[in-house]
Amino acid sequence: MRLLSFVILPKRLTDFEVTYLKRMNRIGLAFFAIHVPVFCALAYFNDTGPGLAALLTLGVLIGPATAFLTLQNPRAVSLVLEQVDADVHLVATLLSTKQSSARGDQRHSTQSWYAKWWKNWSASSKILCSRLSVVA
Repeated sequence: MRLLSFVILPKRLTDFEVTYLKRMNRIGLAFFAIHVPVFCALAYFNDTGPGLAALLTLGVLIGPATAFLTLQNPRAVSLVLEQVDADVHLVATLLSTKQSSARGDQRHSTQSWYAKWWKNWSASSKILCSRLSVVA
């Protein structure tokens, strides 16, 4: 039981923690916003569709932007940002899969690509919701 007291954060947030988390969350949101033009530029130069890259990265950015603007608990916002990091990697992986399929590799059809994306996204959303319920 004593080990759990070191692992689980206390329910009360200190002023330092609130200030620090708000600053880090703002920096994290800016970092994820920078991904949009970077992914679009990479997609443009690799001929993999900058429109799709913009759509997917903006879709991933909606979650942390909404959390940043609406959630009161900075710990919850940082959990959302942590989960979005995994989603950004998922988008990059799926864009590279789409690219190999566009170059003649018929193993991945567009339909299976979207099904794979939806399956991974819904699984990560369930994990995030369960983690947020622990913070709240």
